[in-house]
Amino acid sequence: MNGKIEFELKPVSGVAAGGGGYRAILTTAKGESVDIDGVITEARAHGYLMGIKDEAAKSVVLGVLDSMIAGVMRDGRTRRIGDYLSVSLKIRGRFSDKQDEFDPARHKLALSLKQLKGFRPSFKGVEATNVNHKRQFRVYSARTEGVADAHSGRLVIGRDFVLKGAEFHPEREGFGVAMHIVMPGGKENVGANPPVLAASDGEIRCAWPEELSDMRFAGYRGEVAVYRREQPDDPNSNDRRFIRIVVVQEPAT
Repeated sequence: MNGKIEFELKPVSGVAAGGGGYRAILTTAKGESVDIDGVITEARAHGYLMGIKDEAAKSVVLGVLDSMIAGVMRDGRTRRIGDYLSVSLKIRGRFSDKQDEFDPARHKLALSLKQLKGFRPSFKGVEATNVNHKRQFRVYSARTEGVADAHSGRLVIGRDFVLKGAEFHPEREGFGVAMHIVMPGGKENVGANPPVLAASDGEIRCAWPEELSDMRFAGYRGEVAVYRREQPDDPNSNDRRFIRIVVVQEPAT
């Protein structure tokens, strides 16, 4: 099952408004609901109802539902369609004693539609997304390229590496990548700008900088930072997000 459900949030109103918060309104579902003609068309597209004309299929579906309702009203026995739904009869209202008779003024007959497990899917593969959500500028991982089972933050000297994250915006002025290694005692901080080979909003591929190619850096820690300009017209509005790393001489095994 694949799908993407989009929603927006509205402030809770009415009686429940005192608790604050927001409620979700589906935006994917905007417009008229899918009527039975559309349902039949969708079922046919999924390989069902083959060889049956639309009007005949619609007549069968509606006929089964009407028959279920009539049957429950006739004898009170619950009607059930597999593990999808059941229709049963309920008597609502309070009776005064065990001999009290049904009184239409105080009591009411009602049909109850119950969803069974067929209407409680796992929703695996269905993504729900807030259309107003603003993704945060982040760096999630830094991995050496071409190394099987590479660990995030463990980069191999001299090898290209890939940064994964969100909202990098490489098209902005002021975008770039920086790296620095902290040497023994923290007294020497050696930095460089890794050449960016390719970049998108969620991934940056970098070459290892020549300034940090000396094997004397192996085993030391540092960080890789992605920076960008928040306000394109303001050169002082740079924002920076980083991930801590340790550099190694050989690929992790």
